[in-house]
Amino acid sequence: EEGRTTLEYALKLVEAQNQDMVSDNILITGNQGSGKSRIVEAIYSAVSGSPHHVYISVVDCKTLKGKKAESVGKTVAEQLAECVYYQPAVLVLEDLHCIAGAPTHDTEPSQESLYFLRLATVLKEMLWTLRVGQCVGVMATAQSRAQLHPKLLSARGRHAFTTCLHIPALNKDDRLCILRELLEAKLPSAQLPELDDLVVKTKGCVAQDLHKLVDRIVFKACQRQTQAGLEVGESDLAAAYEGFVPGDLVNVPLIRHSSYSFASVGGLGSAKQLLTEVLVWPTKYPEVFSQCPLRLEKGVLLYGAPG
Repeated sequence: EEGRTTLEYALKLVEAQNQDMVSDNILITGNQGSGKSRIVEAIYSAVSGSPHHVYISVVDCKTLKGKKAESVGKTVAEQLAECVYYQPAVLVLEDLHCIAGAPTHDTEPSQESLYFLRLATVLKEMLWTLRVGQCVGVMATAQSRAQLHPKLLSARGRHAFTTCLHIPALNKDDRLCILRELLEAKLPSAQLPELDDLVVKTKGCVAQDLHKLVDRIVFKACQRQTQAGLEVGESDLAAAYEGFVPGDLVNVPLIRHSSYSFASVGGLGSAKQLLTEVLVWPTKYPEVFSQCPLRLEKGVLLYGAPG
């Protein structure tokens, strides 16, 4: 609702509802599969129909990744020019971090960092020109603000995005609601079992993962269909979850959980502290360490006699 209201005001489709409203582009962030594209589609679908009939142009930045900066800039400029011609219009930049990602914190800037800087500068200038007398809005998606180049999110001077909508991780109630609504939509006449155990097992899953899991449940229930009709039982939930892999873990070799910890190792206090600082903390708190201005250690070499 906030995204739709901001977009309508930016396109001058409605009058400002209060003095705090800002005409601005919209950035939507969230993990892969969290529903960013669905929300973007819902927002522009609300204004593309009657009575506004807003023109929509979508650019998938994944398809531009690796191309020359001039080619990427030309593609975006052509889409912007098309939007200006058909205004009021909305330009959607899917997965913007693929072409304007955050730079690395190495001492010497890498070729990729210079590439991102060049494209971020070009995009910022393009988007800023739309603010002058044009009824063109821009929506972009990224996995997080930290993955975008800071030039696009600068708090001072010109900025490309001020309105940022983040899709948080699903909590227990959210997962229960999604699972129940999807099952009821696919099997409207079936009696559903208790889903509490399945909700606990799906902790960390995104909306896309739950859609796939529900499809597996429906398939298992159809395989076990009886003469009395289609029913969903506890066995169907268990069979569907067996072998289910969330999208983030596909093709990722999982390591069996071990009972060993740093407390199991006697002495070596300095080595354990180093491993904690280099490996454990950056893994547990990536958002914090991605903003660190200092170059971080990236690897540890362990050596010693056998045993």
